[in-house]
Amino acid sequence: MVERFCKSTNPTPEQGKPTFHLEPKVDQVMGEPMDHNDAHQLTHDDSYQFQWWALSTIQAMPLGGQKGKKEGKKGTDRDIDGVINFIDGPKGKLSQVLVQGKSGNVNSGLIRDLRGVVESDNAAIGVFITLEPPTSEMKKEAVSAGFYTSPIYHQNTPACRSFASKTS
Repeated sequence: MVERFCKSTNPTPEQGKPTFHLEPKVDQVMGEPMDHNDAHQLTHDDSYQFQWWALSTIQAMPLGGQKGKKEGKKGTDRDIDGVINFIDGPKGKLSQVLVQGKSGNVNSGLIRDLRGVVESDNAAIGVFITLEPPTSEMKKEAVSAGFYTSPIYHQNTPACRSFASKTS
């Protein structure tokens, strides 16, 4: 959170000289949120900025964005905010992780929707990032999606995951 300080040039009666009083005033968050309150402030200021920040925490590319940029397109995207492309297969098959960021009002229906998009797009994994801890129903819905098994590493990974974003 950014604080700005205002100066007061009112002279004190004792000295007759100007003094400077530093009074913190809270502005909107600029840059990376440093704690949970900053992340809430960011979503209040601009929900798209929150989504793009959430994507950056797992190095996902914003949908319609460019690599290395923390912004993407706005609009109908079937609630998918970002993507992580990776090679997974003996013939260099391109696979995807679809990512959705949501700051509040989360429920198991959102995980169900994400799961549906992951399945219809033939993506490997779906990741849901939120400010709020996932509810037990959200966790159950994510677990019910099963596992993605890597053809190269022969490792099982949950097909749908829900995370509460953490700040440094």
